[in-house]
Amino acid sequence: LLTLIEELRTAGLYEFNSIPYEGYTLTALLNLEAFGSEEIQSATRRLLDQLNWGYALGSLGFRRFPPFRRQYAHAGDTDLEGDRHVALIKPWISLLRDGPADLGLTGSHHIALWACWSPYRLPDQTARWILGKPEEYFVRMGHGPNGSPEIYSGGPGYLLSGGGVNRGERSLIVARPITLILDDGAVDLSQVL
Repeated sequence: LLTLIEELRTAGLYEFNSIPYEGYTLTALLNLEAFGSEEIQSATRRLLDQLNWGYALGSLGFRRFPPFRRQYAHAGDTDLEGDRHVALIKPWISLLRDGPADLGLTGSHHIALWACWSPYRLPDQTARWILGKPEEYFVRMGHGPNGSPEIYSGGPGYLLSGGGVNRGERSLIVARPITLILDDGAVDLSQVL
């Protein structure tokens, strides 16, 4: 199990950017972090911290539009808040001493419940970057050899995402538009550049 967790930490999740599987994977990891041995808990916490840092870099104002999806069935989704990861992020942020109030969820309530009972909490730096980008950055998140990278550039008030590459139907990677999300409250792809 430790080998698998380390493989996921270094190589990434198998079902990255897959709307249904994202929730399954994150809740399974929360279960391991809560109930595993000390060694399993520690390894899982490092992996969760890394995944949540990736969310912080690839989101703005709890909105995210990754440059590709892993399932053709979800390729046309245009909701910027439809990510299952946000169902965990919002409850964790609401638990902060100075966190914002009234972070309503539009869906995935069954995933959000895991954030309520799980002992895992976001690292302070990750929470700060989710709430507001303090400086400009550029990051490329790889997904293995010949994989489709996620490229994010952001800063205070904006997030630019790109990088989706379709490597053929068998890859199950569906490229999506390059997007510029501004700090304007848009919740659908039709409302952003």
